[in-house]
Amino acid sequence: MRPKVISEIRKQQMQEIELISNIEYKYQRKYELAKLIADKEIILAQEFDEDSAKAEIDNLVNSVK
Repeated sequence: MRPKVISEIRKQQMQEIELISNIEYKYQRKYELAKLIADKEIILAQEFDEDSAKAEIDNLVNSVK
């Protein structure tokens, strides 16, 4: 009788661990998504300077040659 009870307890522990793992995975994905959205908002809020962007692109292109 006792080995069966121990087996049931272990099975329940494994199920709980799996459930917690799934919750943590989903939380981590939502956290990363929120972080990306916040970063996007910061980038979109910045004023675009076309001249400096062209200069940076030219510098990158010239550095490869």
